[in-house]
Amino acid sequence: MSDLRIGRVLSRLGLSSRRDTAAFLENHSVVFNNSPITELNTLIPEEELRKKPLLVNGREYFLRTDPVLLLHKPVGFICSHKPQKGQKTIFNLLPEQYENFYFAGRLDADSEGLVVLSSDGDLIYALTHPTRQTIKKYKVTLQRPVPPAAEQRALSGIIDRGEKLKFHKLQKISPIEYEVYLTEGKKREIRRVFARIGSEVTRLIRVEMGPYSLDSIPEGKFVTLTQEDPGSRETQSPQ
Repeated sequence: MSDLRIGRVLSRLGLSSRRDTAAFLENHSVVFNNSPITELNTLIPEEELRKKPLLVNGREYFLRTDPVLLLHKPVGFICSHKPQKGQKTIFNLLPEQYENFYFAGRLDADSEGLVVLSSDGDLIYALTHPTRQTIKKYKVTLQRPVPPAAEQRALSGIIDRGEKLKFHKLQKISPIEYEVYLTEGKKREIRRVFARIGSEVTRLIRVEMGPYSLDSIPEGKFVTLTQEDPGSRETQSPQ
């Protein structure tokens, strides 16, 4: 075991990326062993973090020994522990030992990309609860272009089926390709917004969720991030 910088600790807990550590410490109360943490160079013994909690705004977080899984979900699979007859779920892509893992953020059957799984409910909560404002990044391809005025509507917000939907950020890559950023993930939100402003989504891929990224994980495969070395990825597939 070794001493961990606070940025690495927050990343492993799914609370912040390392590059955002300074802002996180400025905007949140972070305490360990009754000592407030405000400096980027603060070191915490890893062994102690398995026994004593890091307090973030009063909530307890422990390091876990189970791995975090990053799965590249293909189209045609759903995020569910209880599928209907004939449905394929993300757990069909994973070994049985992970069948009770929680997953962060549903992707519908028509969408693909990053799904984060863990046995640590606190980590999943940190990634998914609306109050945490975790940024999720998607690459979206449209059937046809939308005008700039429509793009602004997506950013300012629209009402659909009684819900207000809005993008946190929208970056145009080509006339029909965008990077979309969300801080909440309402049901089929991206597809609903683009449908209301004049175009159908033909491909949707989630590529980032908080500190985790899809990178080059092959479709249908997953990587494990070990607690001993969270920067090491080992691509795997069901046995």
